[in-house]
Amino acid sequence: MYLFPESLHGFFNMSLFLKIALFLPCFIWSTGEEMPAEKLPVYQKNYFTNKQLSSEGWMLNGKKTKYWKFYNPYGTLTAEGHFLKGKKCKYWFQYHFNGKVKSEGHYKDDEKVDWWNHYNQKGELVEKCQYKDNRPHGYRVLLTKEKPYKVELYERGVKQKEWTSYTRFLFDHPELLGT
Repeated sequence: MYLFPESLHGFFNMSLFLKIALFLPCFIWSTGEEMPAEKLPVYQKNYFTNKQLSSEGWMLNGKKTKYWKFYNPYGTLTAEGHFLKGKKCKYWFQYHFNGKVKSEGHYKDDEKVDWWNHYNQKGELVEKCQYKDNRPHGYRVLLTKEKPYKVELYERGVKQKEWTSYTRFLFDHPELLGT
């Protein structure tokens, strides 16, 4: 003899996981809480009017998230990096039309921060610059054939001082030479 109707016999033989999976949505609905519109990121591709891929990456709740790539109308990669809640973050690369790296550096909350490297179209390092709040803040080192020849000091995007010789800069900053 059973203590419950025959239609429920199978229910009591189900695994605990399956019971939770079946009834959890009912419980959440009964609490009156809204279910989030999106729980998982969705991969998205965008196209130019010429049907060439313009960008691709992950979306979550209508905002860019995770890793994204951007292209010009000819299909050449122009930039790649990470987003968090629709804002650029982590390490980014920007590219010249010929595919060589144009610049690389960190973003935080959609703004350039820390050291950025800038390259010419041949791929040679021509500038290293410190950023804060998306503006030069700190040292900007200009290079030729990847050797420094000029240093500038910036504060909130405004040039404060310039050394037209790297040797002179090092003379003014002996602490950088080590012991």
